[in-house]
Amino acid sequence: GRGNNAGFGGLCPYRSKGMQFGGYAVAIVLIVEDEDQVRVLAESFLQGEGHTTLSAATVDQAVALLESEGPIDVLFADVAIQDDPEAGLTLASKAVERRPALKVLYTSDQGVTDGMQALFVKNSAFLPKPYTVDQLTGMLLVKFGFGGTSQKKTDTKKVDGSDLDNGVQTSITATDGPDAIRR
Repeated sequence: GRGNNAGFGGLCPYRSKGMQFGGYAVAIVLIVEDEDQVRVLAESFLQGEGHTTLSAATVDQAVALLESEGPIDVLFADVAIQDDPEAGLTLASKAVERRPALKVLYTSDQGVTDGMQALFVKNSAFLPKPYTVDQLTGMLLVKFGFGGTSQKKTDTKKVDGSDLDNGVQTSITATDGPDAIRR
């Protein structure tokens, strides 16, 4: 072999390439988001598209999942976690050291500076908040090749996170004003 597991510390004995399901690649996505409502909605969106999700509210929880033996294809992390405005950047850097094939999708409701972009890992992309389910799944498909299992067109309008559109939440936005997802 070529040492595909080198640098994994023996913690990840195999690489997930995303499972094929009905011709569409589905991903195992680790969501790192300290706002409960936003994290739950992101999980709902991704699961609705056929992806498998893991979630963490803190960097420590995320690190524990990244150090497990289970496969993870994409790290979907808020740039700011808890009181650290760059915790997501630091987490992604450490995660990719441990899992070189990992893809990273950053998100934030704040603008991203050139200095922050310089800290983005390879194989990464940025999705600003608030985002629709189509924007999230489109980013996974276009940037990383994970299209999910859904073939239907979904509504792209941004709706309040507490509203339901035929039982499916279609956007992540703050329900308590613009500061609700900035913590």
